[in-house]
Amino acid sequence: MATALRRAGLVLALLAVTFLPCCIAFGLGVSEGPPAFAASRGQGTAGTFTPTARECTGTRGGQACHWRGTFTSDDGRVRLSGVTAGTGDPPPQDAVFLLNRGRVHPEGTTEWRQWAFWGVLGAAGLAAHAAAALRWAARRLSGASRCPG
Repeated sequence: MATALRRAGLVLALLAVTFLPCCIAFGLGVSEGPPAFAASRGQGTAGTFTPTARECTGTRGGQACHWRGTFTSDDGRVRLSGVTAGTGDPPPQDAVFLLNRGRVHPEGTTEWRQWAFWGVLGAAGLAAHAAAALRWAARRLSGASRCPG
């Protein structure tokens, strides 16, 4: 009995620790993927991005950097400051940037692939959690329906 309780506790702890990252990955894929995909197809409000600062954070694989700056639409109606766009090297001066749902991406970006990967990975993790919960519930229900005797 004690072994079964320890095993159940370990399974619950593993599910609890993995559920939140799955939710985060799925949420990022759903929120960040569509604007990047639209920009890869040339859709959105066209404009220019003027970088003002490069921000870097340390990761296990080295530094990850992005540019913060100002986006101004070609018609001048939209001007956003403090937006991020581009990674690594500064964006070229003649690059066309597109605004989609508050996100700025260079035209023809392939960044959507990264967000699609995380979204699919998160969805798979959530599906695995749902399958484990259904299996657990089915076991409990089938065990509860048996009459001792």
